[in-house]
Amino acid sequence: MNLISSDIVTTEYDVFWQDISSFVKEDMGPAPVLVITGPLASGSTDEVQLRKMLDACKLQPGQYNIVGIAEGAKAAWHQFRHRLSPRVVLLLGIDPGRLGISALFRLCEPNRFDGAIWLPAPAIAAMEREPEVKKQLWLSAMKPVLVDKIFGDLTSAETML
Repeated sequence: MNLISSDIVTTEYDVFWQDISSFVKEDMGPAPVLVITGPLASGSTDEVQLRKMLDACKLQPGQYNIVGIAEGAKAAWHQFRHRLSPRVVLLLGIDPGRLGISALFRLCEPNRFDGAIWLPAPAIAAMEREPEVKKQLWLSAMKPVLVDKIFGDLTSAETML
């Protein structure tokens, strides 16, 4: 589908109007936390580490969705927001531009954007190589937002739209 084609807006941006079903599993419904990362193989080191991170936040499986986006692939944030209704978005190794977002986020810190708290960070494998970055994500972002709840209890059912 070619929505707009010009020297300014090329057809590569048509992806932001396409369906996100290839990224969202059928059993995924609205959840307060959305984790967007690269693809995770079941049982991989990265997947195990991500589960440990979510467990440290005392999150139960129904409180989060994990979406894997392949290297170079793009998907529309507005569709994730509409379909999954996240209040917190944990970006792991995903540039916001790949979601059609033209905003600058501070890494490993909470960022308010479009009705959600965004926690951008390097990919899990990169954080494993740099423990200080992983520590900063925990101390400056995940713990204050998801454990200490300094922005309110964003993970409870009452905060869902």
